[in-house]
Order: sequence, then C-alpha cells, then structure tokens
Amino acid sequence: MKVLHINSYYSKSYFYKNLYDKQIENGLCVSVYVPVEYSFRRPDFDYGGYTQLSTNFSNIDRFLYFSKQLKIYNDLCKKYNFKKYDIVHAHSLFTNGNIALKIKRNFSVPFIVAVRNTDLNLFFKIPFMKSLGLKILEEASRIIFLSQPYLEKVLEKYIPGQLRDEIRNKSIVIPNGIDDYWLRKKGVPKSIVNKEKLKLVYAGVIDSNKK
Repeated sequence: MKVLHINSYYSKSYFYKNLYDKQIENGLCVSVYVPVEYSFRRPDFDYGGYTQLSTNFSNIDRFLYFSKQLKIYNDLCKKYNFKKYDIVHAHSLFTNGNIALKIKRNFSVPFIVAVRNTDLNLFFKIPFMKSLGLKILEEASRIIFLSQPYLEKVLEKYIPGQLRDEIRNKSIVIPNGIDDYWLRKKGVPKSIVNKEKLKLVYAGVIDSNKK
C-alpha cells in the first residue's frame, strides 16, 4: 500500500518519525509532505528520505485560513502524482484534512483523518468552520481520535444527531505511541519502601486541555 501523509506538525514534532519508520518496516510505501512557512530554518534532524518539507506560505497566511490552504494544495499538486497513492493520511482535521478532502474530490483518493486537540478546542469553536469540519468527517474513510473522551466530546458537542452513528461507526481511538527507547529501558522493578511518600518522575507537558 502506498500512503501519502500530509502532516503540518512534523517540522517541529519529531516523534512522528517513529510512525513512518514503523510503517515502512511493515511493508508500506510512505511519502510525507510537510508544508512550512518561508522563514522556516531546517534543524539538524533526519526527517527520513520519504519526507519533503516544502515552503509555500508566509507568516501572515496563518491568519488567512482559506488562502493558506489554497497555497498548500496547489504546491502539493505540483509535487505529487496522487494516482500513485492508495490512501491519504491527514494528521489533523482542519489544517490537513481539508487538503485531503480536496484530493479526494478531485482525484478520487480516499483519506483517513486524525482529530487533534487544536481541532477540538479551537477550530470547532469557530462558527463558520464547523460545517467544514463536518464535511471532512463525513467524507473520511476512517477517523482517528487520540482518546475516548475526545471522541465522545466531538460526537456530543459538534455532530448533529442524524450523523452520530455514521461518524461513530468509522471512528477509532489510537493513542500516541511510545518510543522504542522507553520499551528497551524499562529498568528493574522497584518496591515501594514508604507508601506515604511516593516519588514519581513524569516526562511530558502538564496541560489543562488534556486534564
């Protein structure tokens, strides 16, 4: 299977490389398209030979959603032959999913889409964007949520009653994966000496949106 990933987050969120490498290990043919602004400076990081970082919008375009989307779509059309791909994976509902929707409508390539925190807590709250989000969800072949609460919140708050069963039936919860490093370095099991003073180490971001 040939997969075209559209991922506007990969330029700064390096953990996605684990996903792409694992897909290749499992026999998939992967291409990753990453739109970035003109001022982007590529860091010293190996994004993989399957990845194309493409500069195609300015900083001001961040405030002009449809203009930015058109620039990205036109650039994407110049760089890829969509007929070579079996499916498109859009890594967010609004930022990447709208591009995948255009590809499906114009080139008949199905897509799957992930619903992320920004989609739920920013874009869906903008009145004129909600209808676009519903169109993307309706036409997606599969919808990925990072957690069950995300799925339930979208269904209850933003999906009309007549569409809820359809959206739920093609939705799946897949949490973010764990880097192999943490599986290899599990360490030695330890016993709790003092149960009243438990010491923990946490690696991550404390974010109220994620409870």
